[in-house]
Amino acid sequence: MIPNLDGASFRAQAAPDSGDFEMYTQALKGNGVVYGLAASAQVSPNMTVAVTIGRVVVMTSYPEAYEMQAEIAAGNVAIGAAHATLPRFDLIIAQLNISGIGPFRYISGSLAVLPGTPAAEPTFPPLIPPATYEEIVVLASVYVPPGATFIDSPLVVDKRIPLPDNRRRPYLLLCAADPGDAEDIITKMSITHDGIVIVSPNQTSVIDPPACATLFVNSTTKGVILPRMSSAQRLAIEQPLEGLMVYDLTLDKLCIRVSVGGILEWETVNTTTITGEPSASKSASASPSASGSASASPSASASPSS
Repeated sequence: MIPNLDGASFRAQAAPDSGDFEMYTQALKGNGVVYGLAASAQVSPNMTVAVTIGRVVVMTSYPEAYEMQAEIAAGNVAIGAAHATLPRFDLIIAQLNISGIGPFRYISGSLAVLPGTPAAEPTFPPLIPPATYEEIVVLASVYVPPGATFIDSPLVVDKRIPLPDNRRRPYLLLCAADPGDAEDIITKMSITHDGIVIVSPNQTSVIDPPACATLFVNSTTKGVILPRMSSAQRLAIEQPLEGLMVYDLTLDKLCIRVSVGGILEWETVNTTTITGEPSASKSASASPSASGSASASPSASASPSS
């Protein structure tokens, strides 16, 4: 939600704004984006921003709490004329009108702009719904430089917080600049209403985790690394419970705490080298494996270790 300094086109874009935290507070309440509503500069940039079709969800609170969703049509949002000497931030929003009472409520919405105030150090405008509208959901911020005559891609920053319609809590967006390739690494986490934690790097679509898991890690390009330590460090773990797993760098083995005859002890997991796949020396690889690729055997029988 907040660009890294390395990735920001303008310094003001990289500074945390109180509006960012207000947006996240709104998401904790239950207001967010179910899908779509991505904002982007026009192919031939002008003073409008294109927004795709999508759906928002809001949690109303009077007189009782109700979750309501609205489909928002795609459209172009006009950005007001730039100030001659001062920059400003505008916010692209979905503005929502709610009518009716209790379960007989109706919701409709449209795209709009909350215009900011030009200033030497601009901040986001207050998240106050326009007249005749009850709720808003922020979609993007637009940095309007002094004298700008068009809005191009670096000026538009995504501010959507995905909030799927099964009442998951909002994603936490964490950004970090990779010094190796100067690209931002975006990790997304969410917690479902029934407590399942989802970790999904570079994931933009809604994920339905398996009900049998409390932690669901989703990726097709990366794996999961368990804590890695020496045998001495493993044996120093206080009161290790049954099922605890670590990778022992001294043994070069995956170790699991198991109960054998009612007695807890450490055992190493049997592995089998996958033939026909590239291998690498331990010193040249980030993997703790000495050579080759190994997969854990589904068998629980493993050789005991102290």
